[in-house]
Amino acid sequence: MSDNRANIKINDKLHQCMKKIAEREGLNLKDSYEKAIEEYIQKKEEKELISNSELEKMLDERFEKVDKHLASMLGKNGLDTSMVLIGMAYFLEDYYEKDITKIFNTLRKDGVEYFTNKNDKFKRTDREPSKKIITDF
Repeated sequence: MSDNRANIKINDKLHQCMKKIAEREGLNLKDSYEKAIEEYIQKKEEKELISNSELEKMLDERFEKVDKHLASMLGKNGLDTSMVLIGMAYFLEDYYEKDITKIFNTLRKDGVEYFTNKNDKFKRTDREPSKKIITDF
């Protein structure tokens, strides 16, 4: 590793303390300063790692709360959607006097085709009521 020269001014009290430390540890002044700087950098990096792990923990806790909240919302939304769909199925059963199982099966088949193929046959340009439901069931 190459050495870089840095000219810095150090408070006299700090410089005297560093001299005493260097003497006690049997180091020259340059090595003592390098050791102090290395230890300082290491502590800063450790503190940053700890801070980052605390941030990660906090974010994990927040995401867990959001996940639970979304799951609850989806459950409620699913229940509400089911209520509307079953209501419509009962309506269709009574209105067309068709078996509800046949209605479900036909709508499920059409739904799968719609979402997998994006088939143009489901795009209605006319606004007349569909006669498809009467003939398919």
